[in-house]
Amino acid sequence: MKGCFERRFESNISDPSAFEEQWKNRYCGERCAIVLDGPSLPSSETLAKINCFVIGANLSFVRIQPDVYVLVDSDLIVKMGRNLRNLVPRAKLRLTSYPCDAAVTPKSTTWSVSKASQWYFSTDIARDGWVLCCVMPCCVQVAAYLGFKEIIFCGLDLKIRDTKHFYPGGRTSNTFLKIQSEWLRLAMPTIDALGIRLINTNRNAAEDVSEKIEFSKVFR
Repeated sequence: MKGCFERRFESNISDPSAFEEQWKNRYCGERCAIVLDGPSLPSSETLAKINCFVIGANLSFVRIQPDVYVLVDSDLIVKMGRNLRNLVPRAKLRLTSYPCDAAVTPKSTTWSVSKASQWYFSTDIARDGWVLCCVMPCCVQVAAYLGFKEIIFCGLDLKIRDTKHFYPGGRTSNTFLKIQSEWLRLAMPTIDALGIRLINTNRNAAEDVSEKIEFSKVFR
């Protein structure tokens, strides 16, 4: 699998050089919270205690407004694509895994990044694209690109028998959960080499590569 992490793929960010100048390592050395949509996602009141940069994914914005927003769900893109700016108005950057109307305006802060190989870890999303269409890997690669050295997961479960999201009716597939778990395991050498620390605030998550620290102890 080692070679898969080194392969390059095309991205459909309209101006990679301009994107790199503005965003590459912009938050070098800082920490961020990646807020996902697993069933363990805390309430809005609890999430309000987050005191660092927030990368939010999919529908997590209904509980906390992100600083950077990542949309990795083709159904949601169809439903929300035209309205992303209104739904996540605080986001400095909005990234989607498929092109959508909100992502093609010149000089926009919304960009579209193409999916790449299943096991690929991109350290240059502006030119390479990112890994497939699973939300957690995409968010980790975005955080790495922006230069964060501590990533705190909120709402990351990956439990094969619990495919629900935090919101009613939301579900993922066992296949996507398995892919994300395997991707995280295979990506750890790259993550370690980048000097990134991973923390999961869900102590019962079905992954064993990140540190497990309760939310209340991470955000005091």
